[in-house]
Amino acid sequence: MKIKQKHLVCICLVFGLKLCGQSTEIVTNKDDNFNTAKDTLYDSASYNYRGYGYYQKGELGKAIDDYSESIRLNPNEPITYIYRGDAYSRKNDWEKAIDDYSKAIQLSPNNPIPLGNRGYAYYFNKEYDKAINDFNEAIRLDPKQAANYDYRGMAYFRKVNYDDAIHDFSQAININPRDTKAYEWSGNAYLGKGDLDQAISAYSQAIKLNPQDGVALSGRGYVYYKTNKFDSAMDDLDQAIQLLPNDVIALNTRGCIYLNKKDYEKAITDFSKVILLDPKNVSAIENRALSYFEKGDFENAINDHSAILRQYPSLAPAYFHRAADYYKCEKYDEAIKDYKKAIQLDPNYADTYNDLAWLLATCSIATNRNGAEAVKLANSACTLTDWKKWYYVGTLAAAFAETGDFDNAIKYQQDAIKLKPESAGDSLDEKQRLELYKKHQPYHESKN
Repeated sequence: MKIKQKHLVCICLVFGLKLCGQSTEIVTNKDDNFNTAKDTLYDSASYNYRGYGYYQKGELGKAIDDYSESIRLNPNEPITYIYRGDAYSRKNDWEKAIDDYSKAIQLSPNNPIPLGNRGYAYYFNKEYDKAINDFNEAIRLDPKQAANYDYRGMAYFRKVNYDDAIHDFSQAININPRDTKAYEWSGNAYLGKGDLDQAISAYSQAIKLNPQDGVALSGRGYVYYKTNKFDSAMDDLDQAIQLLPNDVIALNTRGCIYLNKKDYEKAITDFSKVILLDPKNVSAIENRALSYFEKGDFENAINDHSAILRQYPSLAPAYFHRAADYYKCEKYDEAIKDYKKAIQLDPNYADTYNDLAWLLATCSIATNRNGAEAVKLANSACTLTDWKKWYYVGTLAAAFAETGDFDNAIKYQQDAIKLKPESAGDSLDEKQRLELYKKHQPYHESKN
């Protein structure tokens, strides 16, 4: 909590001598043994000093006890509330920290320190508007504290106000050109705006200042991934994960690169680590399911999509993808059920209409085929996409063939072949199906 440490140093310089009272030997003790001086603790300032010692040692409960006793003895000293608020902040007890900073502000309304600290607590309590208001006032009273610009910028970022966030990070950098946090978050804000070149520049400046900045390496690695610079991305992400082994963004992004490179085992390993750290990370679960699918492990893909649906039972894409898993396992009844559920949840999801139509038109098991329904579904898929997807038109041809309407099957299969771009690869399968339709034979998938 850098902002806390900076404020505390300032507090000690401004207020420390004034509070010393009659027990200064407590803080000058060479052994730094605050406990042994208990008998000399006669005033609130002495409890403050011992409490601050406990705070520095990380013994936050003891620090809070001493600050509370100091407040009992002298309830009108703002610094004690600040100190105790800082201890609560380190415990992530934001509500109690906010209460203490508020009391300090009430007692000392022109002191920027408790305002900045309360803004920090509001930020981590996800009360971003209140945080911004406190930082506004703290900056008005003392415009030279870079940390206040940093955290106000972060609050703006959380509110998706990227321009104001970038402005604040620039202000922080003007005050402290070595403020790596400001460069890191500038990168995040530029990424949010979609300005990937500026994002890379900001992350790179943070890394230049601190080559061990795992956060900036993770961010830049993600941007490189988004711009298909996979080798550069992998270099950054490997370093980021070495520095921050539990960075879920870096792990998830590296997993995506492994997936893109068809290294499914490594992809699954990275996604599994993310899920272990964050069991509700839907992106990682979906990515792992896709890795299992591409690897041919359809049962595990089904398990992952089922896990997503337990969290989000109305998520149409999860039903769509699980249906594809079931289809590959030849569990056609389950696939049909999931496709229909996906259509119910999202009537504009064209892929679902197409894939269900293909199953009903071409399934290897006759009892699962329904040509008339397949025609309706394929028509819907084509209509939703303005008849521009060649393989949807090909599905419609297969559906007509299943109904015995070979004139329309031939017509739409020829249209599909004309629409298919050269980049889509060999048209042999499409031409073979056309020959089947000309012979008045439907196309059916081979079992297994």
